[in-house]
Amino acid sequence: MNGKTLEQQAVELANDPTRLKARLLEARVCLKKEYARYFKVCMFDLKNWRIVGMGYILQWMTREYPWLPESYDNQQTSSGYVALYKMATPEEARVL
Repeated sequence: MNGKTLEQQAVELANDPTRLKARLLEARVCLKKEYARYFKVCMFDLKNWRIVGMGYILQWMTREYPWLPESYDNQQTSSGYVALYKMATPEEARVL
């Protein structure tokens, strides 16, 4: 063990553009065909830890609700994960 918490490891990965891009691409390859087609043309938004596809986002997360403190319902059980989200509006694709 490297002495870092799981959350620190997840944030460290997110702040390394090479590792983050590789992890997001790895997640994109694992998508079912019905979702993969939305990422044939996509844009990396590494500042916001995500890939923006056509109507969908692959988002790197440290935990489910990273803005809230850790608790039983908001545990840090891994060193990060990628979540698939459907955009409600095209404005969500804007780079913040």
